[in-house]
This record gives sequence, structure tokens and C-alpha cells, in this order.
Amino acid sequence: MITNDTLMTTAEAASVLGIKAATLRKWRHLGRGPCFVRYGSGSGGRCYYRVRDINQWVDERTFRSNADATVNGPR
Repeated sequence: MITNDTLMTTAEAASVLGIKAATLRKWRHLGRGPCFVRYGSGSGGRCYYRVRDINQWVDERTFRSNADATVNGPR
């Protein structure tokens, strides 16, 4: 059962967002993507995305017009 607390891998989250996993990793590095959870440290650490964080990130980028997105868009 998928809930708001369900964790998705980078590949799963990227698929939901319709982007490549490499793009999501780049956004994570740049601080542009959705919030994530990290288990472990260093190169062996794993990153996961909660369903609620993906949904919130998408909701913050939902607009009615291009003008609204330009004025009120996320930074």
C-alpha cells in the first residue's frame, strides 16, 4: 500500500516526475529538487523520496497561467 510516507528510490521518483534519474540526482546536488531522505553516509549512502515530498514539490510548481508562474514561481 502506498502512503504519503512511502519511500521511493531515485529511479522511482524520477519516473513519477517524468524525468531521468540523472536529472533528479543533479537537482538534488544543486538543491533544486524535492526533499529527500538519506540513509548512510558517503558514496554508500542511499537517497529516497517520500511520496508526500514529491507531491508537495509538484504542488508548489502548479500554476493557472504562464504569467502566474513567472511572478509567483519557485526560486
